Amino acid sequence: MRFAQGKLREGSGSPGAEILRCAQDDSQDPVLDPFEIVFGRASYSGDEYVICWLLMMLFCEAAVLHDTNTCCRMEDTMPSLDQARLHLMHRYWNAANYLTVGQIYLQANPLLKEPLRPEHIKPRLLGHWGTSPGLSFIYMHLNRLIQDHDVNMIYLAGPGHGGPALLANVYLEGTYSEVYPKVTQDTEGMRLLFRQFSTPGGVPSHVSVPTPGSIHEGGELGYVLAHAFGAAFDNPDLIVTAVVGDGEAETGPLEGAWKSIKFLNPSRDGAVLPILHLNGYKISGPTVLGRDSDADLHQLLSGHGYDVHFVEGDDPVSMHLAFAETLETCYTKIRSYQEEARTHGFTQKLEMGLACNGSPNRS
Repeated sequence: MRFAQGKLREGSGSPGAEILRCAQDDSQDPVLDPFEIVFGRASYSGDEYVICWLLMMLFCEAAVLHDTNTCCRMEDTMPSLDQARLHLMHRYWNAANYLTVGQIYLQANPLLKEPLRPEHIKPRLLGHWGTSPGLSFIYMHLNRLIQDHDVNMIYLAGPGHGGPALLANVYLEGTYSEVYPKVTQDTEGMRLLFRQFSTPGGVPSHVSVPTPGSIHEGGELGYVLAHAFGAAFDNPDLIVTAVVGDGEAETGPLEGAWKSIKFLNPSRDGAVLPILHLNGYKISGPTVLGRDSDADLHQLLSGHGYDVHFVEGDDPVSMHLAFAETLETCYTKIRSYQEEARTHGFTQKLEMGLACNGSPNRS
């Protein structure tokens, strides 16, 4: 694989393609372990084996997009999106996920061109995988919204230690290499990206000052909404998407910041689109909001003044469809409020859209 101009290109010799060929070739030995195809025959500890399987599953997920049935399902369920475009969006998401895993776990062998060995794995791990796929999923879909509507938008990531996801996306789109030319878009640049993450003299595990475009320190839990509303006030053309972690939502500053919507005037201010990322867990255990029912969450958040939309599931195809439609609904309502207020004055109660983005971890 190589990355160029923000696009993922997969060669026929990639591990994902090799696994797919073995799955389709009846002549292969039925007891062949696809794990060995990628990582070779070696002895791994329990932690190393888990890391290997996680990396391999990301390759398999990218490979399954070549399956005709999967592509047909995408086309049938998402008529509003071009099937070819959706295919690329999904591959982009998988590429971002791979770059995220690499930053957390790997310090060498970034493209897995040789069997994984213990010395390739970082001795000390930082960065949270659990929140990262959701952050990249949101980032990718917001890019589609920006392209379709020419939106002036900024993305603030609240979940702690979600830095590898945002770094993966800014590297994948080419921005990181523009700001930091030494981190090139090739194998050596990817190795440096992985090696510097959560390393002394490198970059932190949260969205921090060195992250291109960052105005929010993601490691200080609880302030993402306050920063989002601050950015939107007196900035009429800006939409601020604020991703709130469900662990972060338990902090005092975040709980108080929901009320900031009371001070937003759509006739002169921009808009804030909060996305509550309900992956169900924080660093020490399950989250309170992650265990609440949808009805309880709706009452809580609508009481603060938000128009609540739930998007949850574990099937990527249906989630792409549901989240794309929810973003369109929220964007349309934001523009409707602003147009009404700027034409006739601000005379009605503001109910800004809010998306609750859930995952299978919720019970």
